[in-house]
Amino acid sequence: MTFLNLQLAYYLGIREVYLIGVDHTYHPPARKDEVSGTVVTSRSIDLNHFHPDYFGPGYRWHEPQVERMEVAYREADRFFKKHGRRIVNATVGGQLEVFPRVELEAIVANKVTHGVA
Repeated sequence: MTFLNLQLAYYLGIREVYLIGVDHTYHPPARKDEVSGTVVTSRSIDLNHFHPDYFGPGYRWHEPQVERMEVAYREADRFFKKHGRRIVNATVGGQLEVFPRVELEAIVANKVTHGVA
């Protein structure tokens, strides 16, 4: 969904995109989860989202293709830069290192200073 939203942001004319909460961390399925190809049926708590019940037991989901996501993110970054725009990562922690990092507090302080907030 992140890549789709980056495309929408570009189409809508957004000049700066701030990614918040995109930690890009992935834990493989637990031993007791059922795996068939890239489809996983959860039999354990979810370690990949902000709440352990996000994909609770019995939920079917597809394993993310993290490497492919990074290729797409690099392309989005290149495309935005080519057109004088930028994408930055304001997520606290996480593993997404494709985009330059900024501190969320600095963004909020800058917007408040300029009367946006």
